[in-house]
Formats: sequence, C-alpha cells, structure tokens
Amino acid sequence: MRQAVRVSSAIPEPDELVGGAAAKVRDRWPRAKTALIAGYVFFLPIQLPLGPDRRLAISDFFILAYLLATAFRIRRLGEAWSSWYAAMLAVMGMGLFVALLRTGTVGPVVITQKALGLVFLMVTVACLVDFMSNLSRICWVIDVFIAGVALNVAVALVGLMIQQDDPTRLEGINYLGVRLSGFVIDPNAFGGLIACALMLHLFAGRATPFRLRSPVRQMLTGLLGIGLVLTFSRSAWIAAVLGILVAVSTAGRSARRVVLPVILTLGVAVPILASRFVPDLPQLANRQDQVDSRVSIIGSSLSEYSQSPIFGIGLDGYIQRHGVIIHNTLLWFLCEMGIIGLVVLLGFLLSFAARLIRIAQESTELVRATALSILAAHAAMLGLSFGIEALYQRQWWLLFAAGAALGALRRGNRYE
Repeated sequence: MRQAVRVSSAIPEPDELVGGAAAKVRDRWPRAKTALIAGYVFFLPIQLPLGPDRRLAISDFFILAYLLATAFRIRRLGEAWSSWYAAMLAVMGMGLFVALLRTGTVGPVVITQKALGLVFLMVTVACLVDFMSNLSRICWVIDVFIAGVALNVAVALVGLMIQQDDPTRLEGINYLGVRLSGFVIDPNAFGGLIACALMLHLFAGRATPFRLRSPVRQMLTGLLGIGLVLTFSRSAWIAAVLGILVAVSTAGRSARRVVLPVILTLGVAVPILASRFVPDLPQLANRQDQVDSRVSIIGSSLSEYSQSPIFGIGLDGYIQRHGVIIHNTLLWFLCEMGIIGLVVLLGFLLSFAARLIRIAQESTELVRATALSILAAHAAMLGLSFGIEALYQRQWWLLFAAGAALGALRRGNRYE
C-alpha cells in the first residue's frame, strides 16, 4: 500500500499540489490562491456584527478575491456535480414564483439572502473544487478548517471564563455570556461548526497527512468536545450523535475504537467544567419554553403546508405570516416549497451521502478515512438541520465541495 501523501505546513508550491507543467500554466498565482482558500476556510467561524440582527461573514470576501485571482477561469469538472444542484436552484426559483403569485411582491432580503445566497454558495463550491485538485489538497483544507474551529473554541472558552463574574463583559463573543458561541453569536450555528469539525477530526485524524501525536490529538478532541457541550445547543448535540452513529454503522469496529475514548473522556470532564463555569446549568440545558415554542412552530408549519401541499406557500411565506423562522430545514422546504421542494432537498442530501459511502469502500486508508470523515460531518449537519435552518451554513457547503472533489478524483482514479 502506498504511503499517505505528504502535505507541507507551509504554503505549497504548485507542482507539489498539482504536478506537471500543465498545472504550472493553469495556476498562475498558486500561493495567492492557496492563501485565499485558507482564509476562507480558517475564518468560517468568524462573523462581524452589522446591526441588531445582521452579521457579516468575512469568509465570503476570500471567495470573491479567489474569483478575481483566477479571472473567473476555474476548472469545470462534470464529475464533481450532479443534476441535484440544478434541481435545488429550480425549486428555489419555484418558491420565489409562488411567493410572487400569492403576495404580488418579493422582498429584496428574500432575493439576496435566499435565492442569490444559494447561487453564491454553489459558486463557493466551484472555487473550492477548483482548488482541491488532488487528495492532499482535500486533506489540507479539512485540516485548516479543524484548526480554525479549534482556535475559535479556545478563544471562546477563555471568554466564557472571564464572563462568569460579569456576563456583559467582552461584548460580541458568546451568547449572553453564558453559552459558548464564539464570534458567530448563535450557539446553534457555532455548535454545528464544532460538531462538523469534531467529526472530521475523529474519523480522518489517524490518516491525515498532518500526523498529530496522540496527546495532541486527545487534547484537540477534548477541546472540541467540551466546546460542543458548552454551547448548550441540543441541535448540535443531536448533530454529533447522528454523525457518530453514521460513521460507526459505516466503518464498524475501526470507528468504535475512535469514539469510545471520546465518550469516556467527555463523560468525566464536561460535567465538572460545566458546573464550574456555568452557574445556571439546569436552566440552560432544559429551556422548556424553547421546546414548547418549537413544537408550536412545527404544528403551524404543517398547517400552512396543508394549504398548498404540492408547491408550498412560497419562499419566506411562513415568516411573513408568523414572524419567526421554522427552525427546521426539512419542514422549511416542505412548508414553503411543498412536497416538490422536500423531495429535491432529500435527493440532494441523500445522493451526496450515497456517493461518500461508495468512496468509503476504497482500499486506500487515506481515501477511506477522508470519505468517512466527510460522511460523518455531513450526517452531523443533517442532524443540525432538525433544529435550525442549516442549508446556508457554509461549513456544509465546504463538505459538499470536499466530497465532490473526492468523487471527481475517484472517477478518474487520480488520488495520487
């Protein structure tokens, strides 16, 4: 068996990552492109406040810069895409059309955040696939993402300790000074980032080109696990559990060997830390009023869906009528884009999972581990989507890009 490919911690040369004279011609600014992709992935957990309910994701500017650096000339890999991407755009357009028919108008926020936002996420996937031209680059991007999330968790934990005496201190980090949320502010979204990074770390870590020493790996696992618990996000907890279950059911014994020490470590460390640094632990964990609110939203969204089961009530129709979002990605599609939208969403997500499962049967250790980690993280994001509208979470589209790039390499047997 060939050894896992080496990835340098420095910004790589173009021939190290792509190889060949053709690659040198294609990558005119390889170091700049590498830095831009690293910036996008590393800064995913950071959002800057623009107002009471608006935040700016600085990662998006790195994608715009990448497009400019490549003069919009990126690789067009048919193997990386599927018809489900076009179907997703089609149902989003259908949702806009239905909303226009029902209300006579569509707000600019809906167009920019929902419709154009989906287009931009697909452009992001195209840029990432363009960069991840071989297995070493895919693994490198995953490692940069894990490092970025881990650093933000560490900073957020320090902030949370400082905020125990006065929750109003360090405004702009952590939710109300009592729930870990970093610079994302939403604990559910931050928990989703941590759950995604934890799955990638657990199931790809043994085969990653950055071979961390065992104590360092354990410390990183503990850091991410503690951060996940202290978000007090039930959606993120469900995400992690679902990701682990999918990985164990796919890989069996090898996955269980990774998970059991994690469970034992967290079972001892987390309750002690949580009780020490969070004074209102039972209230934060229960939040019965929030549970009641979510149950009410589920009931009302199903009632709205029954009025138009085929095409839905139109994009953003629920929030216009009830003043809140649905907090469930599947129900959101079902309510606002009908059964057509739900079928397309499930087809999009399940086809991606099926592709990763096929790749996970490869004989090469690094390929199997990479596919399994992406699959576990994808399952975690699906679990997160039961509690929030997770489709626009950028880390999910990072997974789509990594899986698409891996699938394109598999089709041509070009892992090395």
